Amino acid sequence: MSPSIARIRKTGEKVPFGRVANAQPLTHWTGNDMTGMTPSHAVSIMKRAERGYLEDLFDLFAYMLRTDSHVRSTYETPLRTVIGSPLLFDESKVDSGPLAAKVVEFQRESLELLWNYESSAMGIAHAHGIGMAIGEKEWRRVRGANRVVAIHSVNPRNTRFANDWVPEVRIFDGDSGGYDWVRVDEEPLRWMVHIPGSVGLEPHLAGILFPCIIPWNLKKYATGYSQQALERWATPILLGIIGDNAQDGAVNNLRDALENLTASSAGVIEGDTRIEAINSNASQTGDAHLKFISALEVQITKAIMGSALNVDGGTDGGSYAMAKSQHSTTIAPRIQSISDSLAETFREQWFAHELMVNDHLFDGRVMEPAEPYFQIIGEERPQVDQIAIDAGAVTVDEVRASKGLEPWGAEKGGDRIVAPIAKSAPGFARIEAPPEEAPPPFPASRASRRQRQMRLPLSKTSRTSSALMTQIDSVPYGK
Repeated sequence: MSPSIARIRKTGEKVPFGRVANAQPLTHWTGNDMTGMTPSHAVSIMKRAERGYLEDLFDLFAYMLRTDSHVRSTYETPLRTVIGSPLLFDESKVDSGPLAAKVVEFQRESLELLWNYESSAMGIAHAHGIGMAIGEKEWRRVRGANRVVAIHSVNPRNTRFANDWVPEVRIFDGDSGGYDWVRVDEEPLRWMVHIPGSVGLEPHLAGILFPCIIPWNLKKYATGYSQQALERWATPILLGIIGDNAQDGAVNNLRDALENLTASSAGVIEGDTRIEAINSNASQTGDAHLKFISALEVQITKAIMGSALNVDGGTDGGSYAMAKSQHSTTIAPRIQSISDSLAETFREQWFAHELMVNDHLFDGRVMEPAEPYFQIIGEERPQVDQIAIDAGAVTVDEVRASKGLEPWGAEKGGDRIVAPIAKSAPGFARIEAPPEEAPPPFPASRASRRQRQMRLPLSKTSRTSSALMTQIDSVPYGK
């Protein structure tokens, strides 16, 4: 039994029906303006976050995801890979007994009753980007049992750590407009808290979006400089040339005509006056900014995915073998780590809580939940060949996994070694073939027919010659 379950049972906490962390109105200002973000401003926000002031940091993360397509697509890729995969349960790790199958069925029903599973799971998984995510569980009575029917994500800017590192949630008073901070350990059954953490970092600074702030801010400025370079150098400059003896009025008229010149304009110039279009050769000025932006996006991709070979091919192309190697050694372990930590949070703060408050369904016993896990979509299935089967090296569940089927578990024989069919063929009764019918007797006389082979213009010694003595003259048919 987990320590949290033991503490809840000791204090006799009841199921918290209803909600306390209601969403703020849409018209209510819920964040700081991050439009004019400067590098010095970004650094100051990071410094304040180190001291525990997280509102501006979470507002900055939200602005980055709203306005930068590269940050959003790269960041959501591993999260949606996990959330979009089926959530299954490992029956082999459930205590054996008649109630084991009932536990698994109970958890599958819990998954079906959660009507906002995908959005709530994405909200909880968002902790891997920002460091912490909290969801409020909505409990209801369903067919005589206390079940979680929804998990409502709390706006990250309304969360923080207390001085003793216990997460807190800001609860607003709808009438007065005030708010209070509530500790999540006061009602563990109400909250789901996901804190992935990282090696050597404090939890509120361990989000994978934190190291993306500086590259993102520099990219924002480089994009503005690139736009200025395009406005200056991408459009040809029109130069009017006029004779030395031209009057001032002619010069001014020519300049006004050039400024008002459009794609559909036409004109006639006489004398020594002419117009030339100067195409800039300084296009590399804009290309330098674009290369700098690309390099910053590579840094963002590495911070989130661990490798950029699978996302940014670069200007020189890339090696497919190297990209595949990077996926298996860098990206796939990160996705697996996200799925494992998220499944552990679901086990301890969802399924275990439901089993505890519904012990009356299991003869008064608090059952341990079946281990949930995500079957990551796109991962390569194990290859099982006849050599492995003949050697007795694979189990029934391994064969089922190679075909994309769910494992049976030990109770159904999923841990049995697969034996070759030829060595363990069941003793079925031999099926006797029906007696063959006797062929019909040949007729007493045979009818002859005219020769049908086309005479070929070949020599008589040819085996295809119709004049050869061995040529069949007729084919017998019955009358």
